[in-house]
Amino acid sequence: MGLVALALPIAVLMRALRPILLVRVGSLNVTRIGHFATNTELYLCERDEGLQSRSFDLFFLPSKVSNSQPCGAVCCALIHSCGISPGQFFSSRA
Repeated sequence: MGLVALALPIAVLMRALRPILLVRVGSLNVTRIGHFATNTELYLCERDEGLQSRSFDLFFLPSKVSNSQPCGAVCCALIHSCGISPGQFFSSRA
């Protein structure tokens, strides 16, 4: 019940913002390197061409990553495509 109580206001907010900004939530296919790299690259190319301009996309990793090296590169590319520098997104702790 607690998860529904959290999800319902978020869903209502996403629907209210839809005429102004399309908020999308999706998972990245991380079980195979080919799908992970190719699908993400296609998304980034569409975003560079302006086909994804009116949307704000949130991605999550649903399962164990097949290879952590491409995962780091893809995460940095997705963060840079949103106009956020990794220094703003990740905090370094001493």
